[in-house]
Amino acid sequence: QIQSMQSELRTQIAQVHGQAHLDGLTGVKSKHAYLEMEKTLDERLGKGTLSELAIVVCDVNGLKMINDTRGHQAGDEYIRRACRMICDVFSHSPVYRVGGDEFVVILTGRDYENRIALMRELHQLSAAHISTNEAIVSGGMSEYDPEQDQNIQSIFERADTHMYKEKKLLKSLGAVTREDEPDPSDYGLNDT
Repeated sequence: QIQSMQSELRTQIAQVHGQAHLDGLTGVKSKHAYLEMEKTLDERLGKGTLSELAIVVCDVNGLKMINDTRGHQAGDEYIRRACRMICDVFSHSPVYRVGGDEFVVILTGRDYENRIALMRELHQLSAAHISTNEAIVSGGMSEYDPEQDQNIQSIFERADTHMYKEKKLLKSLGAVTREDEPDPSDYGLNDT
């Protein structure tokens, strides 16, 4: 009976661990899973056993406006559609939801080899979606550079900078960004 209870407990622990590693809204890997992978990759960088790696940072454009005008249920569906788009483009890489509308993709193997074409595809899809109200995703990529990268965070930060440049480019093409959204004072929320 004790062995049966121990087995059941191990099963429950495995299920909880698995749930902690998956994002409940999108089904992709969670921020917790990303932080664990970041630690693992940092160890590999330190040992010199990692050579080809790129990180893509993605941000979903216009989510706040959708939440404010159509409600959070519509916003959640928009996040799911954006996530599907990211997963379709980077179909051979793990995708992590690390924030409300933020995703990270770790490119290795086939996706790393095709990284320029994949980033172009993400841009072209988002640009085409501006006129159709489909999901728009700003993405920025940075590659591991052994001369300057001591950890994954430095690669992430460069990718994040590139993502903001892409966000500006998509805005110039007509995409809605956070900067376009109404100021809270427009609603009298900051009035005293």
